[in-house]
Amino acid sequence: MASKSYRYNQKTGNLEPLGYGYEFSYEIAPGIMEYINAVKKTLNVLSMLDRTNPEQKAIYDTLAPETAKVIDAILKSPKIRQVKKVIWDKDKINHDPAAKAKLEFYKKLTRIVEKHFDNQIPIIRGKLEAWKPERKSTDLSDEQRTIGLLNAHVSLLRSKYTKATIDIPWLLDADLWSDDEFDADMMLTLLHAAENGIDLFEAAVAIGIDYSLVNSAAATWARKYTYKLVKGIDDTTRQALQKAVSAFVETPGMTIGDAMKLMPFGTDRAQTVAVTEITRAYSSANRLAGEQLAKEFPDMQVVKQWFTNQDDRVCEICGPLNGKKVGLNEDFSPGISEPPGHVNCRCWDSVTTELRNE
Repeated sequence: MASKSYRYNQKTGNLEPLGYGYEFSYEIAPGIMEYINAVKKTLNVLSMLDRTNPEQKAIYDTLAPETAKVIDAILKSPKIRQVKKVIWDKDKINHDPAAKAKLEFYKKLTRIVEKHFDNQIPIIRGKLEAWKPERKSTDLSDEQRTIGLLNAHVSLLRSKYTKATIDIPWLLDADLWSDDEFDADMMLTLLHAAENGIDLFEAAVAIGIDYSLVNSAAATWARKYTYKLVKGIDDTTRQALQKAVSAFVETPGMTIGDAMKLMPFGTDRAQTVAVTEITRAYSSANRLAGEQLAKEFPDMQVVKQWFTNQDDRVCEICGPLNGKKVGLNEDFSPGISEPPGHVNCRCWDSVTTELRNE
């Protein structure tokens, strides 16, 4: 049963219910299921081997210890962790005013990121084939190849704590990372999301301000932030690519086809980027409009309030922030000045005004 949670109200001196409690569970990241499924298949093969047969016993004696290593690496992996699920009171549900528009922006940005990945995949394959043409296929037995692939999985699971050392001569090639269409589509999508956020601000705040200046500031923000975002996406890809290709080079029997399955692409990652960055675009729009409001009406105190979706996906970082109100330039919590509070955050904030206390 979920326990109730409270927050101390300094003004009243009372403990106020936050409207939610916690329930503990375990979370397995989608990417790790590939390793778990590999173990399942191997265990199924092991169970069918006749250990009274010398040849099959030799296969069992070789595969069993390697499989145990993979299981151990999975169990110790940081990708399996205990999480606190937030349980909300049904009568305390927030409704994001931009929910419908955000959903369309999520879908659009997901497609943009997936297209960028789809452009990179054949380039990587081509470079691998030109660099290691002998690895298009393998002459190793199925048993030897299985052992090699299991070892590669172990290497990748542990790679968070180790540095890949294989020198990949084409890793920084411009054709792999240059994608002008991706840059332009990303910037326009973030800008349009921010503009929608500004429209919502205008509809919610009765006081008129010069919105042409706010929209101009949003365009500047989108242009500068897109450069930073694209660089961050490609840097993450480059680091993961270094580790995946290193595992490929160091693993006998691994083909280029096997290596491509280890590459850091996929819909899950694209969706994570989309949700996080659309959340950021809306909160940035709110901040820019709030800054213009504060500039035009300096006698008014501009404040912002944090809102969560109050569903079972709200995390322990954002849960305590729900309903919290702070000054426009203040942090909701240390290091968190506006949504997103973390990767995949779906929260939003609302900017309002209050009379200053003199």
